[in-house]
Amino acid sequence: MSSSAGESVSPRIFAPSSFVFDDSQLCFNKNHFGRPDFNVQRFMNLARRYVSIQFDCVSDHSMIELINDDYADFVHLSSNLVSLQSTIDKIENDMTAIWTEFETSTGDAVQTAERVETFCVELSQNRTAQVEIRHRISFLSALQRLSSLMSNIPETIGALWLEKVSSCLVDASSYKDQLAQDSRESKVLNKLLTKLESVLCDEGVRSASSDCSSLPHVLSLLTLADCTHSLTARLVSDLIYPKLVVPAKDHYGMLTEVFKGVNKMRSNWAEILGPKYSGQVEAFLEQTLLTFLLTFIDKCMGTVAVPTNTALFHRCFTATQEFVENWPSHSHSRSMLKAIRDKFNLMVYFKLVTHKLVRQVDSEMAPGSLKIAKDGEVSENGVLCDVSSTILNTVDTVWGDDVFLYPIADKLWDFTLRLLGKHLAWARTLIETATTEGSSELGGVESWRALLAVRHDLSTVASSVFDMALERLWPKLADLNVDTSLFGQCLTRYSLLVDAECAKIDDEVVKLVSSMLSKELDGVSDVPKQYRWTKKPPPSSPSSYITSAHTKLDDFIKELSNRVHPKADQLIRSALMSSYIRLVTKAAEVGVSE
Repeated sequence: MSSSAGESVSPRIFAPSSFVFDDSQLCFNKNHFGRPDFNVQRFMNLARRYVSIQFDCVSDHSMIELINDDYADFVHLSSNLVSLQSTIDKIENDMTAIWTEFETSTGDAVQTAERVETFCVELSQNRTAQVEIRHRISFLSALQRLSSLMSNIPETIGALWLEKVSSCLVDASSYKDQLAQDSRESKVLNKLLTKLESVLCDEGVRSASSDCSSLPHVLSLLTLADCTHSLTARLVSDLIYPKLVVPAKDHYGMLTEVFKGVNKMRSNWAEILGPKYSGQVEAFLEQTLLTFLLTFIDKCMGTVAVPTNTALFHRCFTATQEFVENWPSHSHSRSMLKAIRDKFNLMVYFKLVTHKLVRQVDSEMAPGSLKIAKDGEVSENGVLCDVSSTILNTVDTVWGDDVFLYPIADKLWDFTLRLLGKHLAWARTLIETATTEGSSELGGVESWRALLAVRHDLSTVASSVFDMALERLWPKLADLNVDTSLFGQCLTRYSLLVDAECAKIDDEVVKLVSSMLSKELDGVSDVPKQYRWTKKPPPSSPSSYITSAHTKLDDFIKELSNRVHPKADQLIRSALMSSYIRLVTKAAEVGVSE
């Protein structure tokens, strides 16, 4: 390790050597280390082979120099570490002494601060106790003043007396929550509030029935005393009910008169109070009127709200719905308006309206109850079967203005779809009866005539219901802001099902008619047998069997014409083709046998 001229000579373990080392004295070539094929083992073998005594001396000299430098560095480092440790110990001792001196000098200040803190806590507690005592004194003073006011109630309560009561209530209310429930003060306060409640309610009823001058003040005092419900009950029982309710047998007339009276009373209060008719006063008076309506419906409209007379229920509910829609839309009124409407049991009404109609439809759907109109006796709905007419009349009835109610529109739509589903199931049952059971008659007529009537009714009912939906149902649903596209999809789906059943009926009718014609034409093949073994001359006129078959074919054509069948020509050709193919086949068989 090298040193400058001003420093002391570094200590050395060994004496320095006089040998001077250069690269020419190496026993190996340093460039070998940079070769890409350098190998350690090969390098060691070459070095051992070329090493000399001079190289060993140089190596010893280099090692001595390195050891001397390392030893000098170690000595310097050790001396520096000893010096650093002594400095650290001195600083630590100085800090300990300074901190001890600081603690000694601040001891008195700490004790003083602790005493100040103790005094502050005591002062805060004293102030809290003073506030408590002040509130208690104010409360007791308010009780005394309120008791004095209640002992000297004027005959005509004026604004001054109400102001004094207001001052007493404010002072008493600020402390009453801190009273024990069974304390003497609490009992005295409750007794005074009960008496004050009665006085204020009397004044509130008097004011509401006249000029309403003191009503806002009275309402504020009752709100402060948490007794507004008492004024509501008194206004309903002492003012509104006697004034608006006139018992009568006509429930609808009585209800409409009550609605008119409620609207008129609200308008009068709004006009008398003017700008004061807002906020808490408006909410209280409107809720009071709506509370009266709930009470009135419970007492006087019970037989209507849970209906036995559907027509009366419809009229009363419609009037109620109109009243609710015209009532001002405020947040404080929504729940009570909903409660008024919910007093009317719409589920019972819906069941009463539909139950009798459903029973009639179900009774007419039995295959044995099938009734088909005779020729020229088509119903007003344009259908031939009684059950089809009943279904159309039922749909028309439930969506009529004297039955339909907007809140049950969803139930009426479901009911309509169920009726259409029943009608489709009824048609499928008749098709199955005519085909699988081999019944020759349905409803007292030939099976093919009955199926044509059923087909006619299926198409007529589907088109009639669709027309009714466009003209009457959609406008009603539009009033509810309902998208009618989904409802239209239901009817479209129903029409597709009807078309499928009509196609099945057409196929079955062709089979039945062709079978009927074939039975007549089969008799023609037996005619040659009658002349085979006799001398009778052959017939010179058409066979009676063919005449009979064509007569029945004419009946079939006439029936298709009367039913305005859209595929009449196709059905006639199919029936004729099937029956005459059978006739030709039979004729060929007879010719072969002869």
